[in-house]
Amino acid sequence: MTDSTFVHQIRMDEMQSFLPLAEAPKARTQLFDLSEPVECMLEKLLQPKESSELSIDILLLPFARKGRDWPEYMKQAHQTIRKAIGSALDTKVKPNFQYHTLRIKEYFLVVYLSPKPDVTPSKLQEFKAKGFDLYRLVQAVLELHLKRRLIKEAADNFELGIVDYNSELFFAAEVQSDKANKRGHFYVDALSFELYFSPDFKDLTFALHGKCFQSQTPGVGLVSGEDRLLLTNKETQQILEMVSTTRFGKKPYMRFATQSYWGCRNHAENQIQRYLCDIFEEYEIAFSPRIFQATHHYNHFIQKANTHLKRPLVLIDNLGHYPYVNRDDVLEELKNSLGATEIIQPLPIEQLNPSSNYLVLNHEIKSNGSSVVITEASKNKGGAESNSKSKMVNSFWQAWEHVAGKGNVHDLDYYSQLKVQRLKKPNSHLPLVLQGCNLGSDKKTNALKSPNTHKTETLANQLWLKEAVFSHGKIHGFKVPDSTYILVSVRKTKRQRGGREKVLIAATRVEFAEGILHIGRPDYFDSEAKARVHLKAFKDSVGKLYNDNFYLIDEQREVVICRYNTNRVPAVIGSVDRCSMETARGADGQISKSIKPDKSVLPYYLARKPKENNLNQYQQLFIQKNGNEALVFCTPKNQIKQMPGKRILTYNFIGRRFDGQEVDVLQEPAAQLLLCTYTMDLLKQKEITQSSLLEKISKMMLEN
Repeated sequence: MTDSTFVHQIRMDEMQSFLPLAEAPKARTQLFDLSEPVECMLEKLLQPKESSELSIDILLLPFARKGRDWPEYMKQAHQTIRKAIGSALDTKVKPNFQYHTLRIKEYFLVVYLSPKPDVTPSKLQEFKAKGFDLYRLVQAVLELHLKRRLIKEAADNFELGIVDYNSELFFAAEVQSDKANKRGHFYVDALSFELYFSPDFKDLTFALHGKCFQSQTPGVGLVSGEDRLLLTNKETQQILEMVSTTRFGKKPYMRFATQSYWGCRNHAENQIQRYLCDIFEEYEIAFSPRIFQATHHYNHFIQKANTHLKRPLVLIDNLGHYPYVNRDDVLEELKNSLGATEIIQPLPIEQLNPSSNYLVLNHEIKSNGSSVVITEASKNKGGAESNSKSKMVNSFWQAWEHVAGKGNVHDLDYYSQLKVQRLKKPNSHLPLVLQGCNLGSDKKTNALKSPNTHKTETLANQLWLKEAVFSHGKIHGFKVPDSTYILVSVRKTKRQRGGREKVLIAATRVEFAEGILHIGRPDYFDSEAKARVHLKAFKDSVGKLYNDNFYLIDEQREVVICRYNTNRVPAVIGSVDRCSMETARGADGQISKSIKPDKSVLPYYLARKPKENNLNQYQQLFIQKNGNEALVFCTPKNQIKQMPGKRILTYNFIGRRFDGQEVDVLQEPAAQLLLCTYTMDLLKQKEITQSSLLEKISKMMLEN
């Protein structure tokens, strides 16, 4: 990368020890530790209860493949399963009947709700002897126990049959607005759940997934089956179709003040957590809810001094032929606010000047802000290409996956083409600074929406950082001991049956020397095996690589630090000392927002402002030392809103030596460096980033 002698100042305090916290609040999470043997838990959970009309039945069915191709084999297997369930229940079982399956070789284990279960200890021994994963079986059984509890309220108001209980269930259903759209329809937000029982760590966790439907009339309750909205006011309404949650869903994470707490995602989290506790207590299963309680905190964040670009900025008008009435005015306004030198039409990447910065202006196609399009030519029966078909997707990585498969780069929209070509030829195109900006429009007036000040300031920040990283390869202003590290980011797609997992790994060497961060060019690997050959640290210390994981390699100390979030990382969902559901129940369904530790139902989200912070700046890291690992919760800069849309993720930090031995992660300089390089007002204006500047630099090598 081009050397640069000018200085980008970043204010950063010297690395300090993390301050210990006394009497930090205890937070409820979605994780449970289960200590009993799995066979014992399974026997207890399958015992019928007199208080329930339905229990859990399990069928063991043989069904050999016999040379069938996979889709046909699975189709016929499920036909056989439905026939067997129908025979056991003495009813007709349609394809929408829901059940859990486990498969080993030619055997299927089928789990479902039944009024006449027949699971004996000898059958359980047979399941074990066949080699079935008993942890997955316990997971399936627990999901059905949860399902029974979630549908109980609807069962009190409606006459439900066995097919209803074994239908697909969505809960926490809530109509967005009492006002219908132009077609007389309403949007209904709901949730589904999944459990995960880890055989390696003996813990159970759950995850919620948002769903959105269109219905005929409004109401609040449960969505059951494919066509009914069962309401708490004893009405039944029709569900028309499931629609895109990303585009239409509006369920908030939390509701405070005058808004009803019932129906938000946080209420659903606490409801599932409570029901699981009830199940464990009812079936006398030993369990321990995992809590988050910070042991340390830290509140020094990197801030920028300025975002002045040293190279000319050029705007690329990639808005197509849309006849916007104010197109020229919006482009000129954006040009002036960002200090751009000119506006040009799209050019091939080879014709772009590597000494300039480029902001590509795209037409916002999807309501979630995406402008990514994949266009493929369809083929007729003879194999000849006929009409092309465009597909709007949510992210660049779907476009990358298309090209990494059998697709052509020219199938993509212009900006995605540039990003893919940049990854394919990093030696030629990596110094090129590219930034996208999606512009929405008003369909009624056919006018472009001008970017607000917040968006233009964020664009200026991102362009500044990319110029520093890709063009100059250095950032000044650090007070960090001289040291060298390797930053590694991973991108992986889900494996499709019969296909390969698509992998892209970027490894970037960085060096701190005399207060300057020097950033080298990355090495790219398209498989885990190649990365392990070239990265000594990955040989014994790092297991399977997962999508979106980040690693910091300290070659001098021979230590690897990994920062990650999965469903197994404890997430703060409430207070151990105060139940949010009981609090709302005693206050007409509402919860007051309070930062006082003895009143808050959502600790760490709501916390007192550190004395050292400026007015209305609440940002800080809460760190829980957890053996050799550390859990990190980063609060936002401002107090959370009355209806925050998303939950704040907790991240786990782990460290290992190159030989695989664990290290105390908080004692490692590499981990301390990551925690001391979280940023404020640097990447996003007036916001805290939930990661280190080093991780952002590493991911930029993949994401541009």
